Amino acid sequence: MDKDRALDFMETVEGWFTREEGALLFDAALASSGAIVEVGSWKGRSTCLLGAAAKVVAGRRVFAVDPHEGEVTGGAGGPSTFEEFQDTLVRARLLLEVFPFRRRSYEVEWSWGPIGLLFIDGLHDEANVRRDFEHFEPHVPAGGFAAFHDCQYAYPGVIAVVEDLLGSGRWEHQARANSLSVLRRVS
Repeated sequence: MDKDRALDFMETVEGWFTREEGALLFDAALASSGAIVEVGSWKGRSTCLLGAAAKVVAGRRVFAVDPHEGEVTGGAGGPSTFEEFQDTLVRARLLLEVFPFRRRSYEVEWSWGPIGLLFIDGLHDEANVRRDFEHFEPHVPAGGFAAFHDCQYAYPGVIAVVEDLLGSGRWEHQARANSLSVLRRVS
C-alpha cells in the first residue's frame, strides 16, 4: 500500500490523527531503520500507516503497545478497543507486519533489537508520556526517531517531555505537522 492509499485507509478508522500528521509519520517510518514501536494504538488509525510503511521494506515490523482498556486522555475507561483494532489490521491486510502487545509500555520487556522509530501516543499526562518514552529510549540508537502526537498546549505533559528532550542535547527537532513532533536522536 503506497502512502496515498495508506492515508485514504487511515481516514476510514476512527481517531484524531490528521492526514498531514499521517503523512509525516509514514515518512518518518520509511526514513528509519530497525523496529517501529507505537505506544497507544487505540483503534489502529496510526497503526495502519506504520504497518503500510513497514510493508514497503521486507522484514520490518511494528510493535503496537496498548492495553486496549478503552482509556483515553481526559476520559474514563470504556469498553475494550482490541476487537476494533484487530478489525483495522485485517481490513488493512497488516497481520504479518503488526504485532500487538496488550500491555502498558513498562510491562513490555524489549528484546527485538534497535528501535528506528518510537511513536508515543498513549496517555498524555507528563508522568505517562515520560514513562512510555523512557522505557524504550535506551533501544533507540543515534539517528533513530521519536515522534510525539498531541504535542500542543492542550497537553502540557507532552510538551514538557519534548522540551526536556530538546534541551538535553541528545535529541534534535526533525519535523512537525499539526500536533505531531518528530525528533531525531543525535547522541
